[in-house]
Amino acid sequence: MSVSGSKKEFILNLILKQNPSLISQFIDGEYRHIELELYQNKMYFDMYGREIKSNLPVYVETQLSKADPVHYVKVKQTIERIEEGIVLWIATDFKEEYVDGMYNLLHFTMAKPINLYMVMLSSNYQFQLDVLNKEAQVDVWNKIINQNIDLPILSLFRAVEIVPSDYVSTLEDNIGGSLTTVKGSNIYFLRCLKERVPFFLNAHRSKANPNKRQIVFGAGKAGLDYVVCLQDRNNQCYFKLRLTNDRHQVLYNKIKRVMKKEVKYSSLKYEQSEIVFFYPDSLDILKRITSMINHFERLIILVDSIVNEQNDINFVS
Repeated sequence: MSVSGSKKEFILNLILKQNPSLISQFIDGEYRHIELELYQNKMYFDMYGREIKSNLPVYVETQLSKADPVHYVKVKQTIERIEEGIVLWIATDFKEEYVDGMYNLLHFTMAKPINLYMVMLSSNYQFQLDVLNKEAQVDVWNKIINQNIDLPILSLFRAVEIVPSDYVSTLEDNIGGSLTTVKGSNIYFLRCLKERVPFFLNAHRSKANPNKRQIVFGAGKAGLDYVVCLQDRNNQCYFKLRLTNDRHQVLYNKIKRVMKKEVKYSSLKYEQSEIVFFYPDSLDILKRITSMINHFERLIILVDSIVNEQNDINFVS
């Protein structure tokens, strides 16, 4: 649920992810989704995937308003920084000057195999997103996967196509890694988390730096985080709920009281601003991940239920 800021654009991207045909209809092929909010080339991309036939990377930029200068610059930078691919820019309307600028960029400035599609989102879809934005994330996810929502109506505004019809990319994605490395372990954990706890919407967001030993997720309130560490420099493995804003001390204290009553785990430590689950260093990395995700799932459900009960109260310590 959106508590301290709108998540409507992210919800739209989740809907597109679960309904790849909505993207496939514009790119002359079949879209295979890979990541949401991918960080690459010092930029965030709302969605990233591949067109199966050509193997071309697909970059999707979405906005819930009319195309504006900020997004125009971002799409332009995307085209400038990638070597090849398909770019979809989704907005509720476009200016002809943006079309002309992109046409000139691709035809006369760039010499790269890139197709651009400017796609219009029906402005009426805001109502559906407003409804979902007010609901708990478990309910949002269940409605999306069970198709208990209206799908967005998309239409092509303009296309600038440069890629030859028989072009096939030879580039490969490099977003994995060995479980013996911090990056590889973190990426595997994130994949398992998305598979096991798909209703935790923040799990679907790609992380900018998976090389870091700690992975941080928002927990539904600004200043309340989940922190995962599969192995620190002392070989400790832990998962914690962390308070970083004293404004929500009362909320945090209520969560702690409920956890003390309902969560039974011997290696659990309660502190003033952290609740920490520790895992034995005797466990191998796969068992650590499995045990941690089991606790993560239960804690997400518990914290969500408390946060959603309190979302109209102004907590001040």
